[in-house]
Amino acid sequence: MAKCRAVLTNLFILSFLVLILIDGFPSVGLFHSRAKDWIDPIIDVTGIWQGGWSVFAPRINRDNYHIEARIEYSKGHVADWRTPHWRDISVWENLCSYREMKFGEHLSQVEYTAIRPDFAQYLSRKFRPADDEGPAKVRIDNHYFNIWPPREGDEQPLPVQTGHWFVKTLYEGEVP
Repeated sequence: MAKCRAVLTNLFILSFLVLILIDGFPSVGLFHSRAKDWIDPIIDVTGIWQGGWSVFAPRINRDNYHIEARIEYSKGHVADWRTPHWRDISVWENLCSYREMKFGEHLSQVEYTAIRPDFAQYLSRKFRPADDEGPAKVRIDNHYFNIWPPREGDEQPLPVQTGHWFVKTLYEGEVP
């Protein structure tokens, strides 16, 4: 029985790793693309979908953004929240807060519009003062900027952000 359990555990781990590898690597041919299509429902149901790794070439992620929220309570208390900004935190903190940063990215995407009211309610509960039981007004904004690569011949090794931040309101409403 113990040997059977060990074999099943090893098969589960191997299957999990194979799914991660097939999904995580960019498609390298027709067979790989078909394998990705075949495992897509499994990846979605198990929640191990990793999304596109746009940090790497050829389609580098050039979006710079952060999410900010302002919560105004009925008795006048105001709380502000924002996603961590990768430039303000250490490499270790960046690693540890990666999911939180990705959540902020997802929050700004149209496909995730349905989670915004629940997130606003969560923020309202998290920062609510003990003496304030009334409803709160919550506004969640996406501050974003698109960073263009340097022009050929530029002396700067990294792209430079010029211009101003754009702001898009993701959610504005009253929560209990």
